[in-house]
Amino acid sequence: MSNLQNGIALFQSGKYSQAFEILLPLAEEGNAEAESIIGCIYELGLEKDIDINKAIYWYEKSAAQDHIIALNNLANIFMYLYREGLIDTNKAVNLYRKAAELGMVPSQYMIGKIYLEGIGLDVNETEAVKWLKLASANDFEPAKTMLSSILSS
Repeated sequence: MSNLQNGIALFQSGKYSQAFEILLPLAEEGNAEAESIIGCIYELGLEKDIDINKAIYWYEKSAAQDHIIALNNLANIFMYLYREGLIDTNKAVNLYRKAAELGMVPSQYMIGKIYLEGIGLDVNETEAVKWLKLASANDFEPAKTMLSSILSS
């Protein structure tokens, strides 16, 4: 088993400190999966103090390599910062769109919701339906519910 596989297995089994020790050197070498997991550990405070700045740092490195989980998680952080009035939505929208285009189902839903509600963009029901249909086709229940509501009105 490679160090990456071992680190992922430890992370998935809830042994976050051990996973961190194995994955951090891989992240420092530029491994996108390791970078994303290290970002998650910092974001959620998994046996480490929560550190959103470090989470953003590692997610950005991973997202730069088109890692879809990092793209989505980074977009979630930026959307939270937008809702707190700290940044505009451009960063979040661009990251969600990129992750959605790469097949990240929750990001497809979020882009649909953003277009439907006009969060930082003009309302565009056609675009909203397009993205919600993609997420719905992948059995994402929130997208199915939202799409059903749009199509029935």
